[in-house]
Amino acid sequence: MKIVTHIGAHETDRGRLLNCLLRNAGMLRERGVEVPRPSVYRRYLLGVLSAMTEAPEADAHLRREMQDLFLPEGGCARLILANSSFACRPKDIFRGGRLYGAAAARMRNFARVFPDCAFEIHLGVSSMAHFIPALVTTYPHFGYGEFLNGADPARLSWVPLLRDLRAALPEAGLTVWCDEETPLIWSDLMHAITGLGPDVPMEGELEMLQELLPEEVLARLVRFLAAHPPKDPARRHRIIEAYLSRAALDEKLELEVELPGWDDRLIDVLHGAYARDLDTIAVMPGVRFISA
Repeated sequence: MKIVTHIGAHETDRGRLLNCLLRNAGMLRERGVEVPRPSVYRRYLLGVLSAMTEAPEADAHLRREMQDLFLPEGGCARLILANSSFACRPKDIFRGGRLYGAAAARMRNFARVFPDCAFEIHLGVSSMAHFIPALVTTYPHFGYGEFLNGADPARLSWVPLLRDLRAALPEAGLTVWCDEETPLIWSDLMHAITGLGPDVPMEGELEMLQELLPEEVLARLVRFLAAHPPKDPARRHRIIEAYLSRAALDEKLELEVELPGWDDRLIDVLHGAYARDLDTIAVMPGVRFISA
C-alpha cells in the first residue's frame, strides 16, 4: 500500500483538491484508492505527530492505533491523507527564518507510522507575494511581524524545504506544483495524487475555473472539451489558457497587498525570487514538477 500525503502549502488550494477527490470517493474506491474524510483522522493524526516528536519511543503503540483506526478493511492501493498542518502548524511556518523548517522531521515521523508502506508527498508552492498576504489574512491574530518571526520575505525560498524532504525521505515520491497555475493543471493534480491515468474522467476537473470564468463561458468550454477531447495535458492547458485570456473575470485575478513596508518594488523582488525557485525545482532530482 502507498500512503499519499497532501501537505499544502497553507492557503494554496484551501481544501479544494481534497473536496474534489471526496466527490469521486466511490469511483476511486473501486480502483483501489481510499480518500477518508478529514474528520476521521486530522485531529488525531496531528496529535500523533506531536507525540512522536516529543517521545519517539512511543512509535510502536501509536503505529498500532493509527493502523487500526485508519487503514481500510481489505486494504487499498493508495490511502490519501491531506492537511497543511502535517508539515507544521501555521504559527511555525517561518520559524528560524525559513519556510517549514520542521517539516522534514515531521514527515519522517509520519512515514514511520506506516513502515511497511511506500510514501508520497504532494505540495503546492506559491510566490511569497501571494503566500504571505494570504496567511496574514487568514490568521490575523498572529500579526504580521509575529507571523514572520524575523524572516525576510525576500530571502525565503521553497528549495531548502524540498531538499530537506528528499534527504529525510529519499525513497518517497515528491510531487510539486505552482499554485498560481492550478486553474490550468487542476485535472493533472487530481490524476497525479490518485495515481490514475489522464483517461479516467473525474468530477471537478474544471473546479478552479468556476471562480474565474463567467458561467456561460465555462459552459462553452465544457462543450468544447467534450466535442474536442485534448490529446494530451499540454493541449488541454492551451485550451483553458485561451479561454482565460479572453474571458477571465478581472476582479478574481487581482491581488490586494497591504502589509507594512510592502510596495511594488518588493513584490517584483518576491516574484523574481519565486521564478528562480521554480527554475530550480523543475530540474531537482527526485522531484516530479507539474507545470503548465
